[in-house]
Parts: sequence; structure tokens; C-alpha cells
Amino acid sequence: MNILQTYSSQEMPDKLRQFSEKVQRLHPSWNYLFFSDEDIVRFFEEEVPHLQETFQGLDLKIQQLDFFRYAAIHHYGGLYLDLDMDMDLPFDEKDLSKCYFPQELERNGDPVLRKQGIDLLVGNYAFYAPKGHFFLQTLMDNISTQRISTLDIQEAQARRMDKSAVHVYYTTGPVMVTQTYADVGQGHVQLLSPTPFAPSAFGKYGKHVMYGSWKRQALSPL
Repeated sequence: MNILQTYSSQEMPDKLRQFSEKVQRLHPSWNYLFFSDEDIVRFFEEEVPHLQETFQGLDLKIQQLDFFRYAAIHHYGGLYLDLDMDMDLPFDEKDLSKCYFPQELERNGDPVLRKQGIDLLVGNYAFYAPKGHFFLQTLMDNISTQRISTLDIQEAQARRMDKSAVHVYYTTGPVMVTQTYADVGQGHVQLLSPTPFAPSAFGKYGKHVMYGSWKRQALSPL
């Protein structure tokens, strides 16, 4: 099975390398796949050219990175982890024929989700799916067709100061993942949350220790 992670270049900071090496120690029999920004562009050119138009049509780098993680796990199968995921336990004990995402929040105030009766928020900083999984295909389709309307995005932006971040959440990030989960995922995805509940965790398996760090990245496209 595969573990997939990304960074802008082949050289990652020491604090992130420590997390990455820990993940690999916990999964000695798993194949480790690492993608730089250049590798990601090449992946769409060579491995999934049918997705290249959607990838190139995304305005911001973080949107492209979001789309890549879904496309790559759909293509290869395996476990995606942000580099700032601190894993505590190996994932081998799970049924690897199923799809798993983290429940990021128990309650959220998102207007589009709340008016549909959706209280939780599904994270995208860590997830697992076998190759070709239906949920990831649907998620990519929803991104391609902009499942959440521009009007709904503008409504959400009017309530927040960080309008660029809201745009990302709704087009490729956690709100889009949660919308897709509400559409089709409840019979296809198992949500992981720790007991007692803690935000930004991946069940009992690990935690996202630098939540929101993507906002400090360059926003220009790859």
C-alpha cells in the first residue's frame, strides 16, 4: 500500500521531515510516494492527462494541491497525509478496502452546510482510499463542475474577512469534501474521530499539528 505526501521542493524543513520519517517507521511495508511541485505538474501531464484541464483551471496553488491529493490517491490508492500530520499509530489495522476521512469539527457555522442540516465538517489533511474509489471520483467531479455555486460562496465570504480562504474551502477544501460526503459519501466513507472528540485529528491515528499553515503558502498556481 502507498503513503503519499507533497512539498514544494525535494528538500523539506527538518520539523516536517521528522513527521514524515515517523510515518514511514510506522508503516515499514508501505510504499512511500513523495511529490514536489514539479512532480505534481508531471503527474497530470503523464499519468492523468484527462484531469489536466481541471487542474490547470484552478486559480490558486492550494486549490491545485487539494485536487492533486484526491487525484493521486484515486490513481494509486493509499494514505494521503499533510506533512504536518503527527501519526501515533499505524493504519494497517483498518479494513483497507474502505475509505476513511477525518471528522475535523463536530459543529460548524458554515451557512451552506447548515441550511442542508449538515453540522459536521470533514477534513482533507489526511485520508485513505483504495485505488479508483467512488467517493474520490465524485469529489473530483464536484470540483470540476463547481458543485457549490458562486452565489453560495459569495454568501459565505460576506460573513468572513478571509475571503480567499473561504473560496478555497468551498471549491476544493473541507466544505467541498463535506458537501460531497453529504451527497454520496455516507454509505461510502467512514469518518474517523477520537474519543473524546478533538478537532483536527485523524481518529486515534494522528493529529494535524499546524492547522491552517497552508494560508502562509504562495497562492499563485503551479
